[in-house]
Amino acid sequence: MSARGNQFKSNSFKNETSDKGSPRSSSIKTPKERIDLMPRLDFHNGRAIKIIGLVFIVFALYFLIAFTSYLFTWQEDYSYVVKANGGWSNLFKSYEELQQVNIPPVVQNWLGKFGALLSHQFIYEWFGIASFLFIFIFFVIGYRLLFKVKIVSIEKALGYSLFFLLFVSLIFGFGHSFLGDSPHFMEGEFGYWSNRLLVAQIGRAGVGGLIAFLALTILIVAYNIDFKFPERKREEDIVPDVPDNIELVSEFRSEPVEFTVNDKLGRAKRQEQNVVVTPSRFEEKIEDEVIIPSFTPAMNVMNPPIILTPTSVVDLPVSKAEHELIVEKHLPLTVEKPTELSLEKSPELTIEKTEEDKKSEELVEQFGTYDPTLDLASYKYPHLDLLENYGSNKISVDADELEANKNKIVETLNHYNIEIDKIKATIGPTVTLYEIIPAPGVRISKIKNLEDDIALSLAALGIRIIAPMPGKGTIGIEVPNLHPEMVSMRSILATEKFQTTTMDLPIALGKTISNEVYIADLSKMPHLLVAGATG
Repeated sequence: MSARGNQFKSNSFKNETSDKGSPRSSSIKTPKERIDLMPRLDFHNGRAIKIIGLVFIVFALYFLIAFTSYLFTWQEDYSYVVKANGGWSNLFKSYEELQQVNIPPVVQNWLGKFGALLSHQFIYEWFGIASFLFIFIFFVIGYRLLFKVKIVSIEKALGYSLFFLLFVSLIFGFGHSFLGDSPHFMEGEFGYWSNRLLVAQIGRAGVGGLIAFLALTILIVAYNIDFKFPERKREEDIVPDVPDNIELVSEFRSEPVEFTVNDKLGRAKRQEQNVVVTPSRFEEKIEDEVIIPSFTPAMNVMNPPIILTPTSVVDLPVSKAEHELIVEKHLPLTVEKPTELSLEKSPELTIEKTEEDKKSEELVEQFGTYDPTLDLASYKYPHLDLLENYGSNKISVDADELEANKNKIVETLNHYNIEIDKIKATIGPTVTLYEIIPAPGVRISKIKNLEDDIALSLAALGIRIIAPMPGKGTIGIEVPNLHPEMVSMRSILATEKFQTTTMDLPIALGKTISNEVYIADLSKMPHLLVAGATG
């Protein structure tokens, strides 16, 4: 009986769960999703940020209108904002209550009572005219939040605005101290009392000096201005109609430094190689200042007096034991004269001129050739003093750097069984050109493929291999200098090559890797002129 009862109970429970399981599960109501009629103002979707930005822009516009109106109506609204224990208590009073305390119920400010009270608080009670900087701060913050566009850095805007807020108020307060007891709405209460405190401590002269010091500090921080004193001019250098301190620097050409490689077997010690240095203009001695006084009184910058200044001589260490001077001997060149051709009949060649050529020759004989410089005959070229002087513009030669680069290039080529006969270096302002002559049987492409390996061995940012050199039987390797020299515009314009050029429109483009000034004639580039005129 007990077993049957247990069985019944268990079966009834199973039947109940099995039979009623489905309808019970279907009768359970799932919670419905809430539909927000108004989107939440969270900072993740950006709506709240845009609204805050819009509020800042509205504040900026409101302050601009209120402050501008205060400049014209502050005298009419003065009695309203200062009577009856402060103007803020009168904001919500009725017309009759204001008449009882003898306060004008109508204000002249364009934004009403609140605009008059707000403007009076910021301008008269606080910072004066400098309060307009609050408009700038509100606009920068609002524009950044609303449009996500950065006009200026918010941190910089706040820092500069806070500084100028105090500085401008102090300036107007200092100026107001000379006017007497006039209303101090221009400087505000801050400028008025801070100026009185400073005058009592350091006097008016001290306050003026402090303002000047702060103004110069602002200029240095903002523009990094340089304070330079004018150079004194010597009397012997003064020439009529010729600008002073203009030196014509003679063109400096770097002569190649030649290295001969005697070790063709690739031995490890590269110090035993003979290094040959050809005599260069480094060793030339220039006399003291030599002035050639061949000039006209109306000389301009294109024809200044030629002044040769002594340059610093850079000597490369040359020892007799390790270095030899190699002078290449050139065999005499014999040129065979061509056999003369005997022609029995030599017809005469006649050139007939067209009518246009005849007319042009007649016009030239009558009026002469056209001189375009006569239209501006009194024009003078600008002085070179307008350009910045960056030094003597002489290349500093480091023999150790040349020797180290030469050894690394030779060692790298020997790793790949590439033998060379000779190597020479041409020093430029920023790049040194190493010209190598490979041994017979060495392919040029084999050396050109080693560009990255040579750059790695030299620890250089990048090199360039010119294989072969145009017009030469060598292979060039351009290696950047450790200490590149600046090629300034003044150093190029002051060279003899530019000053004595016969080009119509000379253009100074710079210097080549051999330190030669490169000048082009703009009049021979019509395509460049047309492209520049048409954009």
